[in-house]
This record gives sequence, C-alpha cells and structure tokens, in this order.
Amino acid sequence: MLVKRYKVVARYRVPSGDVYDTSFNIEIHVDNGFGRYMVNEVYDDRLIRDASEILKEMEVKVGYSPDFFNDPLKYLMEVYRRNYVDMVEDNTYLLSLKNVIEHIIIRDILGYGILTPFLADDGVEDIVLSAPGMPIQVWHRDFPELGWLLTNIVVDEGDVERLISKLAFRAGKSISILQPVMEGVLPEGYRVNATWMDEVSPRGSSFTIRKFRANPFKVRDLVDNGFIPSYIAALLKYLTLHRRFIMIIGPSGSGKTTLLNALLMEIPSNFRIVTIEETPEINLGDRPGWKPLSTRWDMDPASEMERLLRLVLRERADYIAVGESRGREARLVFQAAATGHGCLTTFHASSIRELEARLTSKPINIDVDMMRLLDAVVVLELLGVKGVRRVKEVYLRSGDRWINVYRPGLDRKSSYKAMERAVDGGLDRIQEIEEAINGGGVDGSNV
Repeated sequence: MLVKRYKVVARYRVPSGDVYDTSFNIEIHVDNGFGRYMVNEVYDDRLIRDASEILKEMEVKVGYSPDFFNDPLKYLMEVYRRNYVDMVEDNTYLLSLKNVIEHIIIRDILGYGILTPFLADDGVEDIVLSAPGMPIQVWHRDFPELGWLLTNIVVDEGDVERLISKLAFRAGKSISILQPVMEGVLPEGYRVNATWMDEVSPRGSSFTIRKFRANPFKVRDLVDNGFIPSYIAALLKYLTLHRRFIMIIGPSGSGKTTLLNALLMEIPSNFRIVTIEETPEINLGDRPGWKPLSTRWDMDPASEMERLLRLVLRERADYIAVGESRGREARLVFQAAATGHGCLTTFHASSIRELEARLTSKPINIDVDMMRLLDAVVVLELLGVKGVRRVKEVYLRSGDRWINVYRPGLDRKSSYKAMERAVDGGLDRIQEIEEAINGGGVDGSNV
C-alpha cells in the first residue's frame, strides 16, 4: 500500500486571464518540510496529446490574415472547424476536443507555454529557472514560510532556449551568443532577465521573471499586512507631503519599490511626479500629473539615468522618484533635493552606516554638506527563509546627526518623543494622518 508522504496545504484554480477563458488546477504541497507547487491540467493527458498533434498539423494550414491579428483564438478555431470538424462525418470526438484546442492555443500561442499558469497566478511573485533539466521554482506571497517552491515543471535545454527566445521577443529584446544577457519588461509589465546557453553560466540557459501587482499596495495595505506600523506610515506620509528627501534601503526583495510606490500614491493628484527607472516597476495608474521615464535598452544604464535626471531638473516637478540609485546618478538626486524638489529613491544597503559609507565613497562621492540634504532613511529587512518583509528602522536627520525614531524594541511613546525632536512640531499632524490611515482615508485630500 502506498503511503502519501506529502500534505496538501492549498488547492485552487487559476484562470488564464481576463480576455480568454481557460484555467489550471494548482496544489501547494509540503513534502518533508519542503514546499512544492504542482500544476495540473484541467484536461487529461490523452486529450492534451491529441489536441497538440492537431495544432502542429494546423501550422501548415494557417496563412496570413488580418483576422488572425484581430482575434487569434477565433481565427484559429475557425481553421480547426473548416479543416477538421467539417471534414468528417462522425466528428463527435473532434467536437469534444474543441475546448482542449482552445486551452492549448491560449496556453502556448497566446500565452507563455509552460509559464502561463505561473504568470496567471496572482499569488506567484517570482519565477526562476537556474539551469536546463532543473525544476522551475516560484516564490508564493501566501506561503513565504515555505521559501522557494519547487514545481513539477522541468524543461530540457531545447525547450528552455525556445522559451527564452519567446520571452526576449515579447520584451522587444534580443539574446544570442554575441549578446548572452537579456533584461527587459514583458507586455504585462513583468520584469525578465535571462542568460543564454553556457556563455555566462556554466550550467546553461536560465531566466528570472519578477511579477508586479496590477493594483499596487497602498499605505493602508502595508499597515494591514504588518509591513509597517501605522504611526511610522503616518510619519513617512507626512515627510512625503512636505517634499522631503527620503531614501529607502534594504536587501533585494525586501519591498523597497513596494514602499516607494505606496508613498508616491499618497501624494495629492494635483502634484506633478516624475519617475525615472532602468526597468519600469513603479505604477501610479492614470493620474494626470505622473510622467514615467525609463532608460533605453541600447544605452549605458548609468549614463542614461544621469541624462534623464538632468532633463528632469529643468522641469517643474513637485517630486522626483528614482527607482534605484546605484552610482553616479545618486549625485544628481542630491542636486534635485538641493533645488527644492521632493525626492524618493531606493538604494541597496543593509544599514545607515553602510549607506553613508557608499554615498561618500567612489564613484558617488557625496560630500558632508550634500549629505545634510537627506531628511530620512527607511531600512527594510527580509527575514530569513520565512521571507517576511518589514520596516526595520527609520532615521530622521536633525542637524548633523541621525535620530533613530523606530527600531525593534523601541516602544511607541519613545518613538513619538524621538520624532518630536526631528519634525519641528509636526507631531500633531502626524497623529492626524495616522487617524486618517486607520480610518481608511489615506489620500491627500483627507489629511
């Protein structure tokens, strides 16, 4: 008798998207302490195999037609009807394959093949393949305690290269032996990077896809999920509304862009915001005063970032947000703050000491006087294998020194006392904003 060694902790169905209707069955398993993400087709293997064979035959029957570009699914299903269903007298089985044919067209032609269920699952944040022959891994926002989940999808070298070529095409990029590293953004707004064959990775081709929420987190959401206490969220919103210069630091995946995006969304709609990014990640919806800029793929990212920042300094922007300051462009962010712009940016550093050391060293070389322009530093952390993201520390500048207004173990009363020394009598305003956040009114007009 077989003994089931794993435990099913979640079972749900993932729709393929809003436009075309198909779905996948997903199970989350715990097996000897390890998490597994299992993709199960809604149709049995025989139907999938037969439908796939028919689609291969259909490739030679499909000619150029504007109808294909207007509605690919409708056009291909019409080809199937004319060339298969209507061609035989007993077409019962072919009619039964109709939904399966549609499923495969949506999955493989309109979608991303084996990646389609991962991209369709709102719970999946990251999708990675380290090497051909290895299982794809995913990070699931609802199960961070399980770490990276192994999936039941394994692809060989040929399939990986075809998949990467498709990702590159849809991102408007190219990848080859001559250009073996690719970074880009898929039409859905997801960030993708890939390596080609063994040119830069001895194990072979690889890729990573980072997904972003269609509806970004607001400050209230971050408070509700424990990412940030309400009074610290109120402090950061107070600073943002007063056009202060804030840096958000932390390790990769700790939520820096998430917090930056949430703070920008709290700025009143009559403010003008310009965002600059190497890879577009910030999403402020359809607000009229938002001007997003991103670097060109054929330019040096650092030089292009500097060029865009110089361009923005000539505009009357209330707020300038830089998706990630890495090198020389950080100097221009400080210059923007010196000219009266509100500034928000992220930076890779694990502590305020590391941040200052990097900012004052080559190639950035910010001097002491310029450092005084930085009003606040928010330090984020990513807690171990559980993957819990949260605000770890917050520092406010007071003259030539930093005041630590939030850290683990610092009680609320002490935090307020520390704030009062650094926000010039704005404590009442911060408490008012916190009440609005807790009451659900978080846009600028309500506070």
